[in-house]
Amino acid sequence: MILDRELKEAASRGDVKFLRKFISAKPTHFILASDHNGNNIFHYATRGIMSTPYIREAIQILSTRELHILLSQQESYRKWNPLHLAAIWGNFELLQLMLSVYKKPSLSLSSSGLHHVVVQYPPGGKPWLARAKNGRTPLHVFLEFNEEKCGLEILLMDLKLLCSIVDNYGNSPLFLAISYGFNNVALNILRSDCCYSLSGRHGFNPFHVASKCSEEVWRLLYKHPELLLLVGEDGTSVLHEWAKEGKLRLLLLLQQVDTSTLEKLSLLRNVDGDIPPLVAVKHDNEEFALCLVDKCKASDATLWRYENRYEVTALDLALDKGWENLVLHFISKDSWTYKEPISRWQRRLLLAAEKQMGEVVNKICNAALELIGDENFSQFSTSTENYDGLTVFYIVSHCTEEIWRLLYGKHPDIVRVTGENGTSMLHEWAKRGELWPILLLEEVDIDSLHQLSCLANDDGDIPLHIAIEHDNEEFALSLLEKCTIRDSPQWRYENKDGIIPLDLALYQNLENLVLHIISRDSWICNLRSSRGESRLFISIEKGMDRVVQKICDYVAADSTQLNTVPTENHDGRTIMYVLSNCTEVTAKLLLKTFPQLMYKPDQNGKRPIDIASEFGAGWLTKLQLCIEQEDSPLHHIKLTTYQEYEEFLAIPLLWEMKNRRDYDGKTPLH
Repeated sequence: MILDRELKEAASRGDVKFLRKFISAKPTHFILASDHNGNNIFHYATRGIMSTPYIREAIQILSTRELHILLSQQESYRKWNPLHLAAIWGNFELLQLMLSVYKKPSLSLSSSGLHHVVVQYPPGGKPWLARAKNGRTPLHVFLEFNEEKCGLEILLMDLKLLCSIVDNYGNSPLFLAISYGFNNVALNILRSDCCYSLSGRHGFNPFHVASKCSEEVWRLLYKHPELLLLVGEDGTSVLHEWAKEGKLRLLLLLQQVDTSTLEKLSLLRNVDGDIPPLVAVKHDNEEFALCLVDKCKASDATLWRYENRYEVTALDLALDKGWENLVLHFISKDSWTYKEPISRWQRRLLLAAEKQMGEVVNKICNAALELIGDENFSQFSTSTENYDGLTVFYIVSHCTEEIWRLLYGKHPDIVRVTGENGTSMLHEWAKRGELWPILLLEEVDIDSLHQLSCLANDDGDIPLHIAIEHDNEEFALSLLEKCTIRDSPQWRYENKDGIIPLDLALYQNLENLVLHIISRDSWICNLRSSRGESRLFISIEKGMDRVVQKICDYVAADSTQLNTVPTENHDGRTIMYVLSNCTEVTAKLLLKTFPQLMYKPDQNGKRPIDIASEFGAGWLTKLQLCIEQEDSPLHHIKLTTYQEYEEFLAIPLLWEMKNRRDYDGKTPLH
C-alpha cells in the first residue's frame, strides 16, 4: 500500500493532532505504508524540524510491533532506516526515543497466573545493525557526522556485533572513532572483550589516523604493535601520515615505547619513494622533520640524504622552500662520510645562494671545499643577466673570510662579479655593514677596493650611499679612510636623484660621518644641496651640535666665509628658525656668528624671537632678549667731544646703560 499523501505531509511537518486523528480512523496497514521510494512516516518525520514530539506521540499510541516495523524499514535509494537519518541531525533526544522502543519490557500472563517480564524481539530485526547500501550501520553514520554521544548510545545497544562490522570502504567503528577523535567510543571498544575490527579505508589502520586520539587510547591501541609496520595501499606507513599532519605528539609517544620500530618506520618509502622526513618537509612540518632526524640514528646515511623516485631528498626540498634553520640542522647532523657527486653539491650550493641562505652557503663550502676548486665554478658567467652569475655573486658576497680567501686565490676575477641592479660585492657588504671585507680587499687587492668604492649601481648609488642608507656609519667611515680619492671624493658622488653621500648622511643624522667629511672638505658647507637646501640649516634642524660648532669655527677662522655659508634654507627660513633644535651653548654660538639674522623677519613679518615664543622655546626667547638688551644703543653712539658725552650721559636712562656688557663682554666704554 502506498503511503497516504496527507499522512506523509503531516509527518514531515510533525503534526501530532493529525497523527492521532488518522490512527483512530484508519486501519494499521495505512500507518505502516511507504511511498514509492520506501520511505515511511518515521523517515519523513525524522527529516522534519518537529521530529521529536511526533516520534514521542507515535511511540505512545502505536504498538511495539508497529514501531519495530517502522524503525526497521529501509528506503530503497540508500537503504537507510530512520536511525540512519537521525544520525544526520545528531538529535540525542530523538535517538533515545527510538531506542527506547527496544528497551521497553512487556508483561505477559503465565500458566500459573503470575506476571513476569518478557523481552520483545523486533520482527524486522535490530535497526542499529542494519547496513545501508554503502555497508554503513547507523553507528558508522553517527561517527561520520561527528556525534560521539549518539554513537556511544548506539554502540552500547550491541557492542559485540557492532564493533566488528566494516563498511564497504573498509572502515570499522574503531577506525572511525579514532579518526574523528571520539575517545569514549574508542575506549569502550578497546576495553571490551569483544572481537573488534581494526580495519580502515585504503588499507589504513587506527594508528594511521591517531592524530586526534588521547594518550590513553593510543596506549590501549599499542596492544596491537604489529599495526605500526603495516602500510596502506600506496605504501603509506603510519609515520608518513603523522609526518603529513605534523603530529609531533605521536612521534614522541612511539619514541618513548618503541625506538626500534620508529627507526624502521623512518626508512619506509611510500609509492613516490618518500620517507617520512621528506613527507614532513613536503607538508611544511619543519618541527616534525627536525625531531625525526634527531630521534632516528639507525642508518649509515642520515635521513635527509634518502632520495625519492625523483632524486629529491629532504635537504633538497628544504633548500627549495628556503628553510635555512632546517637545512643547517640537517647538515650539522651529517658525518660527511657518505660522499655524493660534486655536481649535486654544486646544485645545492647554487640553490642556497639563490634563496640567500648565507650560513648554508658557508656550511656547504666548508664541508665540500673541493667545490671551490672545481673548474665548473670558474666557468660561471659574470653577466648580471645570467642566473649562474647572480648565484656566484651571492656566494662570494655572503661567504666567510676563509671561504672568500680560497675563492679569491683560485678565481681572482670574482671581485668583478655583479648582482642584480649592477650591485657589486662592496655594495652588499655596505648594506650589511661588515667591516672585514674592506680590510681583506685592502690587503689582497687595494686597486680593486678603490675601483669598487666608486662603482655605481643602476640607481647611481656607490657603496658609500648604500652604507649610509642602511645606517652603517662605521662601515662608511672605514671606507672613507681606506679609499682616498682627491680629485673626486666619494662624498661628492651624485646618484640618479642628485643626492650625494654627505646629504644622505645629514638626512640620516650620522653626525660622526658628517664631521669626518667636512673636516676633509670644509668648503662643501658653502654649497647648497641638489634640493637647494642649506647644509648648515639641516645640521641645526637635526640637532647635530658638533657639526654646527665645526662650521662656526670655520667661519670664525675665515671671515670671508661669513657671506658664503648659506644661512637661509630653500623655503626662505633662516637658521634662526631652528635654533631650538640645538643646545643653548650652540644657539648662543650661532647668534654670535650670525648676529645679522636675529632681526631678519620672514615673509609674514615675524622675527626669530616671535617664532621661538610661538613654539614655547623659553630658554631661546630669554637668550635673544638678553642679547638685544646687552647690545644697547649706547654701544653704537658716536659723539665728537667730551662735553657732548657728559651731557648725553646726564640723561638718567642712558646713565644706567653705561656698565652694560654686550655678548662679547664689552661695555660702551670699551
